[in-house]
Amino acid sequence: MGFATRVGAIIAAPTTGLAACDHPRHGGKGVGDLMVLLGLTVLALRSQEVVTAVLIIASGEVGGGVSSLLGAASGAISRELALLFGLGVVIWLAAGKRRAFGRDLDLAAAAVIPVLVLEVGASLVLEAIGARPSETASQVLGGIGYGWAIGLGALAVRQARRRPAPDAGEATGDNAVETAERAPRRCRVAGWGALSLWAGLIALHGADIAGDPSQVTPVVSGDPAPGFELPVIGEDGEVGPGRAALSDFEGQVVVIEFWATWCGPCRESLPALERVRAAYEDQPVAVLAVNTEGPAQAASAQAMLSDLDFGGVSLSDTGRVADLYRVTTIPHLAVVSPEGDVAMVHRGFRSASRYEDRIRDVVDDLLVR
Repeated sequence: MGFATRVGAIIAAPTTGLAACDHPRHGGKGVGDLMVLLGLTVLALRSQEVVTAVLIIASGEVGGGVSSLLGAASGAISRELALLFGLGVVIWLAAGKRRAFGRDLDLAAAAVIPVLVLEVGASLVLEAIGARPSETASQVLGGIGYGWAIGLGALAVRQARRRPAPDAGEATGDNAVETAERAPRRCRVAGWGALSLWAGLIALHGADIAGDPSQVTPVVSGDPAPGFELPVIGEDGEVGPGRAALSDFEGQVVVIEFWATWCGPCRESLPALERVRAAYEDQPVAVLAVNTEGPAQAASAQAMLSDLDFGGVSLSDTGRVADLYRVTTIPHLAVVSPEGDVAMVHRGFRSASRYEDRIRDVVDDLLVR
């Protein structure tokens, strides 16, 4: 059974497909097939981020590019990976004396495939017609996908519990494989039909990128800093009416960090940013913290900044300015020279001391020029 046929069997003949997936002859192929589909899903759903990450790596910033690539993957497939391991544990526990973790994980991997098919298929349709799904529609579609996966998980438990004993041979599995191989047309058609969804979405995004390559070109050191104007978040968490523009800080070194309240590393990077601000308080250095979650999270953002004793300028962004700076992972730092050029870009966060030292080195160089 080829890759497309195995995928199609899970969709068009799930009982047979799961039995074939569980056969020792196909050991590891369930997980392997899902990993391929997950990789295609990241490329299909996060095409721009993936291309930007590759260009960042090509520019020589390997660490930042890898962080961006991991961020794109996490945003696209984290729920599916959680579902995979959750179903794997459930199937393994329910299999009783017939449990075999590798084979049980293969069954779980097969059960996750429909979630990806629905997600990619819906995204392709919406992209093609230029529409955005409502929250209700997204919840309904998600419910269908996860319901389908749970149903397949129940069939997988039955398959695992009916698995032949170690000394009884694999006659049942042999029959399932033979059944699937004797009826390849339906499984093959379903499999290639599913794979065409990934191909279509990748092609659609590829054409969009080819039409405007600038949307994936990363902002790197030496580039002119993209101009922007954003509302200021007040001390009470209100957004506006005050606004701040990059041009307001002309002639100063501007340190900009893009962050979010859900970002764990930001809780460490922001105090380092505050230490930088305090160190240059009497010098022409401005420190801006740009929250990327929009006005709805402004109060939470300001509360977090207050807890961290951040004294810089707090701004609210809906993602528009983050897109201008090609933010693919957070925290994302950009240092802008007094002349308005990007002097440094730092993606991700590893160490507070290293983060702070890098900022200070660049700011010191800019101040003495």
